Amino acid sequence: MSIKLSAIAFAVSSALFLTACGGGGGGGGSVAAPSSVISGTAAAGSPIIGKVTVKDSLGDQKTVDIALDGSYSIDVAGMTGPFLFRAAGTVGGRDIALVSAATSADVGNTINITPFTDLIVANIAGVAAEQYFASNPSADKLNAAELSTATATLTERLKPVLDAMGVAGSFDLLRTAFKADRSGLDAVMDVVKVTVDPATAQATIKNLITQAEIIDNLASKTDADKLPPLSSDDETALKTAVTDLGQIDIAFKLINSYFASGIPAGTAQSNLRALFDPEFLDYGQNLDQLMSEDGILNAENVGITLSNPVILKRSADGLVMWVRYLYKNTTTGEDGSDTMAFRKNSSGKWLALGNRQLGDTSITSVNSRHLSNNQYFYQRNMEFWVDEQTRNDVQFVNITGPGLTDSITVGGRTISGIVLKRSTSDPASSFVVLDKNGAAQNGSWVQLCSDRPQLDLTANVCVDGTQLGTDNEYTVTYHNINGDKLADPLGEDIKIVVPRPPVSNTEAEANASKWFATFTLFAPATYAQIVANSSIVYSWTLPSEATYVPRHIGFSTDDTRFSLEVRPTDTTRTIGTWSALASPGWANAWIHVKGPYDRRYVTSTSYPGQ
Repeated sequence: MSIKLSAIAFAVSSALFLTACGGGGGGGGSVAAPSSVISGTAAAGSPIIGKVTVKDSLGDQKTVDIALDGSYSIDVAGMTGPFLFRAAGTVGGRDIALVSAATSADVGNTINITPFTDLIVANIAGVAAEQYFASNPSADKLNAAELSTATATLTERLKPVLDAMGVAGSFDLLRTAFKADRSGLDAVMDVVKVTVDPATAQATIKNLITQAEIIDNLASKTDADKLPPLSSDDETALKTAVTDLGQIDIAFKLINSYFASGIPAGTAQSNLRALFDPEFLDYGQNLDQLMSEDGILNAENVGITLSNPVILKRSADGLVMWVRYLYKNTTTGEDGSDTMAFRKNSSGKWLALGNRQLGDTSITSVNSRHLSNNQYFYQRNMEFWVDEQTRNDVQFVNITGPGLTDSITVGGRTISGIVLKRSTSDPASSFVVLDKNGAAQNGSWVQLCSDRPQLDLTANVCVDGTQLGTDNEYTVTYHNINGDKLADPLGEDIKIVVPRPPVSNTEAEANASKWFATFTLFAPATYAQIVANSSIVYSWTLPSEATYVPRHIGFSTDDTRFSLEVRPTDTTRTIGTWSALASPGWANAWIHVKGPYDRRYVTSTSYPGQ
C-alpha cells in the first residue's frame, strides 16, 4: 500500500487549521516596522513553508523563518543595498525557490516574494532569478528604474487576470502588501502558473483555467506578450476556481479530522466515506479497498497530515479539479507531494476522486554513487517504478515524455518511450523495465545516455539528458496482456511531472558530504558472518545539509531482499533477519536520500567480504 493517497494518511496539524492561505504579509499593521526591517509575504498560491534569505551587495546574508501565513520580516541593519531575497521551501508539497529584490530606499517597507517578483528579477538579470541570486546584487542592475520598468511590464502582461480578480491598477507586484487569503493577488497566483527554465532562459506564464499561455524571453527587454483577454465566462470561471479551491481545502480538513486521534469507526467511518466519490480510484484502489485496514483504516495513518492544495488543472465544465497537496507522516518521517482529483456532485459538494492511476507509478531523478575499491563512481539516472500491487489486469505500463526517445519491440509491435512489464506470468508479480528488444533490462533505473558505459549493451534504453528541463511532464498509460489500453473511467491519461533532472556528476561529487549519506558500520562485519537468525544492522552518517534526508535502506543477494523506510534523523537501523542456514555468497547495500525537487541521492556498496 502506498503511503501517498492510497494510504491517504490524514490527520490534523495546527498549521492546517490556521488555514492554508491565512494571514497577511508585512506592512499592513498599525505599528510601523523599524526602519531597518523589510517585511512582506512569501507565497505562490499558498504560503511558502520554509525560509527567507536576504543577500546584500557585499555578499552578506541573513536568514529567517517564514510564518505559517506566509509573512516574513528580516532586519537588514548593517547590510548594504541593493538586496536580493530568496524564499525557499515547499508549496503544495513541491520544492520551490523564489527571488525578489529591493533597493536601499525600500528598507522599512514591504517587499513581496512571489512567482511574479521572481519574474521581475529574472527579466532584469536576463537569466533565471535563482541563478542570479548566486551573484551579489549590484546597483547598476537592481535600481529603482529597472525594478519599476520590469514591474510595469509584467503587470501589463498579467492585466486580464489581475483585472478579473479585482486587483487595483495601482497595485505594485513588488511592494504592495497583500494577504495569502485567496483574494486579490493571492487569487491570481492560484490560477496563474509561472515556470522558469534556467537552461533556455525562458519562462512560461499559464492561465490554469483557460489553459492560455505566453512565453517570457528573459534575455529580451522588448518581449511583452500579454495573456489573452478574458470573456465574462472566463472571468467567472477564474473566480469560481479560487472559491472551489477553498472548498477542496475544507474537504481535506474534514478528512483529516477523522484521523486526529485514532482510526474512525461506526458513524464516523460512514461520514468519512461520504467525503469520497463513489468512482474513487487511487493507485489502483477503489473506494471499498480504500475504506479497509489495507487502505486508510490502519493505525499507521494516525498523526498524518494532508494540506496546502494548489490548482493543477480544472475541467472545462468546472466539475473536476486536480490539485497537488502536501502529505506528512510523523510516524514514519515521510513527507512529500501527491496529486488528487475532486469532483463536484449534484449538491455542489466536492468529493475526493483519487489520482486516477490504475497502479502506483513514479518517475524520479536519481544521482547515485557506488563505492568500489575505496573509490566512489558517480552516475545519473531516471527511475521508472511501478508497484507490484498495481491492479492485476495491468501487464504493461508505457511512459512517454522528454528524453524518452528509444523505441521498444513488444509482441511484434514497436512502442516509443519506456515500457515496464510484469516480470513473470503471475498477475501480481513485480514490474521490470524492458530493453529495446522487449527483454528485461536490469533494475528500475535507466541511465542518462551520456553516462552509459562504453561496454553497455546497445539494446539497453537510456534517457537523453539534453532534453530534460524544468517540470518535465510524462504521460503514463496502462495496458492488459494483449497490449490494449486500460482507460480511466474519466477518460484521461495520467500525467506525472518531474520537477528537475539529476544534477551533473561533477556537482554531485563536489557536494557528496552535503547530499549523500555515508555507511560507517555493517553488522555482522562481513557477509560470511551472516548466519541463520543474524540481525543485519547498518549505521551511517547523515548528509550535512538539513534538507537532504535519508528515506530508506536496502539489502539484496541472489534470492533475498530487504527494504526498510527510515526516519530522517536515524543513523542506525536493523534492516532484516537472515533466515537461510547458509551465509550469502555476496550482498549489496544501499541508502536513499531525498533532496530538494524530489531528487534522490543514493549511495551503494558491496557488503564487506570475508
